[in-house]
Amino acid sequence: GTSAFQGLMSNNDRSFPGDGEGGGLKVFGNLVFTALNWVLSFKVLFESGAIIHGKWPAILGCFKSVKDGFWSRLAWTWHGIFILCIGFNFLFIYVYQLLGLIGQMGASNFSQFIMVTYHTFHTRSISWVVLLLVVFAANIADVVGKLFSNMFYPTQTQIHREIQVLKYNKMRKEEQRIITSPDHEEEI
Repeated sequence: GTSAFQGLMSNNDRSFPGDGEGGGLKVFGNLVFTALNWVLSFKVLFESGAIIHGKWPAILGCFKSVKDGFWSRLAWTWHGIFILCIGFNFLFIYVYQLLGLIGQMGASNFSQFIMVTYHTFHTRSISWVVLLLVVFAANIADVVGKLFSNMFYPTQTQIHREIQVLKYNKMRKEEQRIITSPDHEEEI
């Protein structure tokens, strides 16, 4: 037989053989919107400069024997990226599709989105490949550009951070020199 109903199309109705093939502007726009959302999510992750990993499992914070509580153990950055950015992205594009199905009785603003999300992500494997490659390539280009920029053209903030780190390291060396002096006396 034909390979038209293998992979993502394996459970689909054989009376609609072209469902997994090329998309129109709506499918392309849906994919571009999702890719842009993912790229910006990871850019926020890189640019924030403060990734909060938390402690796993966070639920242990509910026990009295644990010093830090549940909210202190939560991986805020990762939850923000995967739930608030990527999760809500998928939630809303599926909601647009459902609003189109609900409004199918008559014309609505969302009727043009009927089955667009399903067609984009459930019947076209190339959408997932493009999504992952675009996100990866865009983030690599951004990281390489930032690396070059920061190495050769630092901002005032980066210059002052470097000065602060150098002062801190000098202070730590002074403390180490005092502690390891030949007479083994600490100056207070």
